[in-house]
Amino acid sequence: TNRRFQNLYLSGGVFLGGTGSANELDDFETGTWSPQLEDSSGNDCGQAGQTGHYTKIGNLVYVMFAIEVNSKSGVGNALQISGLPFTVENVAHGSGEPSSGMMTFMNNLASADLNGNIINRANNASNFIELKYTTAGSTTGIGNNHLNASDIGSNTYMAGNCLYRT
Repeated sequence: TNRRFQNLYLSGGVFLGGTGSANELDDFETGTWSPQLEDSSGNDCGQAGQTGHYTKIGNLVYVMFAIEVNSKSGVGNALQISGLPFTVENVAHGSGEPSSGMMTFMNNLASADLNGNIINRANNASNFIELKYTTAGSTTGIGNNHLNASDIGSNTYMAGNCLYRT
């Protein structure tokens, strides 16, 4: 009981719960990334600060981010968060991408038409997260509208997450 490993370095993966390839943990990584709020044309919002963290286990990536916007000058429609640490998988499941996420906090919204949560969706074969929402009263277009620069104030703080495959 008084002898323990301090560190363990392996040249291959670790098998958990069996010896099949599905049981092999072959990749685990944590780190930081720099999220950038921009429009679909690549025009950046001015940011007073941003932070991003990620955990990658195999081909599954979980990102968290926080962005403080201080200017929307020159920014238009279809806001997105670029700079994901790993490219999103290029596989469509139905009509959407294999990802999910949400804003956990957002203030100084300029639009009253944001009916519920803003959906964070990592776009297929890209390095960005689309920001979408559902209009009030809609039952057929859930997450069908892009969050635009006109929907947020110049001093908006946002925090959120997204889970996607790489």
